[in-house]
Amino acid sequence: MSRSTIRDALRGLAAEGLITTTQGVKGGSFVTLPSVDRMSDTLHVGLSLLSRADGASIEEFLELRELLEVPAAGLAARRRTAADLERLAATLPRGRGQDPAEPFERNHSFHLVLVELAHNRLLELTAGPLLRILHARMAGAPLSRAQSRVGTRHHRAIVAAIERGDAGESERLMREHMQWLRSRYHRLWTSAGGGSTGA
Repeated sequence: MSRSTIRDALRGLAAEGLITTTQGVKGGSFVTLPSVDRMSDTLHVGLSLLSRADGASIEEFLELRELLEVPAAGLAARRRTAADLERLAATLPRGRGQDPAEPFERNHSFHLVLVELAHNRLLELTAGPLLRILHARMAGAPLSRAQSRVGTRHHRAIVAAIERGDAGESERLMREHMQWLRSRYHRLWTSAGGGSTGA
């Protein structure tokens, strides 16, 4: 095998974060341990590319989101700590006169924090990139005041169920919330540059 072929292979492995290469007398190429953050970034790139072509439909993205977030709500109810509850409550609006973009950002933060409350790194690795992609796709269409009120009402109910430690109710409420979100995502996906709706 030629040296140029080996160099190309090593560059490819380094780009994927699978090896690190150092110079010097003790230099060389060394296998790196995979990290959750690095794997999450890789998954984000792949899912983002799929979302911009016909590689995956909005329905597939939403089904995956529901499969991840509904159980996450149940796990959060079982595993939450006092500090966790404070973080989740902090994503809820606290008054009027807020920036019009704030409800949209708060909604995104709510879902990210809720997944973290499940205390499962692999769940975070999978759900985090998915949520970031959906958030970016919907960023051009802020929530109306009516939509924001409904979404906030759902979030408050989910938080209350998690605070009570009621895993079954937390999952039920999250499933209902996911169903409410579906029509909005379907309506905006194509105009935001997504692929086929799968409808």
